[in-house]
Amino acid sequence: MEKERNSVAQEMEEANQVLQTHMAEKNILEKNGKLINANINDMQVRVEEMQRALHEADGSKRKLMVEQCDLTHHLEEAERTLHQLSKDKTSLTTQLDDSKRLADAETRVNRISISKVMQFFLLF
Repeated sequence: MEKERNSVAQEMEEANQVLQTHMAEKNILEKNGKLINANINDMQVRVEEMQRALHEADGSKRKLMVEQCDLTHHLEEAERTLHQLSKDKTSLTTQLDDSKRLADAETRVNRISISKVMQFFLLF
């Protein structure tokens, strides 16, 4: 009977050790679970912050694209104006050259006419 008691006591001791081991493992797992939940919450906060930053970046990108389109339009308009001014300059330069040639020709004609008039008066 004593053998049985010792055997039962030993089994109870082993069961108690197994229970304590399981309880320690349970505590470790609960602690790890809490740490994992805390990490999940931190990650969710980070994800939300990144989503806000991404949304802001998208808004900035759209704004910059609109500005780029506007600046491109202004640049194209300036290039058209520059091209037109270049054509106007060429036209005005041609007109100036024509006017100079005409003035030179008129000056020659006037000199010749004045010379002939002077000769006419000198003859008399």
